[in-house]
Amino acid sequence: MITEYESQHELNPSLWLGHELRPMVRIGLIKIAKAFYDFLEVDVDILDVILIGSNANYNWTRWSDIDLHVVINYMNVGDNMHIVSNYMHAKKSVWNVNYPLQYQGMNIELYAQDSNQLVMNGFVIVNAFVEVGITKGLSVNLSANNLFDTLAITEAEEGNITDNTVNYIRARPMPGRSMSMALSYRF
Repeated sequence: MITEYESQHELNPSLWLGHELRPMVRIGLIKIAKAFYDFLEVDVDILDVILIGSNANYNWTRWSDIDLHVVINYMNVGDNMHIVSNYMHAKKSVWNVNYPLQYQGMNIELYAQDSNQLVMNGFVIVNAFVEVGITKGLSVNLSANNLFDTLAITEAEEGNITDNTVNYIRARPMPGRSMSMALSYRF
């Protein structure tokens, strides 16, 4: 059994004191975020600084890195979202290569995240499975995914809704209903 990827019973104690970031860790990460923001060379407001990923959750491991995001509004950087997004990705790559920061052996990776104030509808996908024994060793099973054929869009990214313009957002749809049936015989 792989135990390295099991849920932990506490947040990473190297970073957290209970449910609060250790004060010196918080101060250090904010200083790093500010230096990264200055490196971006953009004249927009920092909306937030967030710690995401496994070190902000209960699934951290000894290999977890520190994912630190500086949240800005890409639309305030420039009108062409494709260029702004590529610029931010390039700056992230250059920063992470030229300034390989670590804290207690954990790599600190920075990223300029778009505020992406897009609100998407929630959805529920219901899957079903039933198996019926016909005789000893013979059974039939029916499996249905997305039983109610729910329209679901998820993982939208690199998109902003701008008034009085045509808006395109890249997203991933969940598959529609699919069903399968199998007849099984066990010797």
